[in-house]
Amino acid sequence: MLSTKREQNVDEAKKSEAEGKTKITLCRAKSNYAPKAEIDVSIQHAAFFIAAAQPATPLADALGRRVAAQAVLRGLDRLRARGIVTRPSRRAATFAPRLLVGQGLAADPEAAGATFAVAELEAAMLTLVDEGRLVADVPVRPRSRGRWAYGLGRPEWAADAERLDGTDGL
Repeated sequence: MLSTKREQNVDEAKKSEAEGKTKITLCRAKSNYAPKAEIDVSIQHAAFFIAAAQPATPLADALGRRVAAQAVLRGLDRLRARGIVTRPSRRAATFAPRLLVGQGLAADPEAAGATFAVAELEAAMLTLVDEGRLVADVPVRPRSRGRWAYGLGRPEWAADAERLDGTDGL
């Protein structure tokens, strides 16, 4: 019975695609104690996609990455103002995306109350490093005796450190 139902679903999908329909409902016949199940799917390029999990459009995906990159830059600026040095390494205790989430600085300004995940912030951080907008081993804040604490930051921060020359704080 399963194979005939599968054949019916495939036939229905072919008819729908030929008629120009892009959404159909697949159903499973109830057997024994199994629940009756229905799944809404769409057909794109002869492949089924679950309607609730549509692949994102490239434009929306790029926009989300840009907003995440802005959140990383804004969060690193705030961490620097607090005197917290971050690292780009996942194994570090001060891994930048993890600290951003932990400090509550991973908020999405577009969506109220939504925050970015560590994986999204890490992808944005790596993109910023590739673009040269973030650099590892930049002087972030002054330490004692004219030395600096180095970490992940903007390239402009190195110029700030040379200008200050470790004599007064940021």
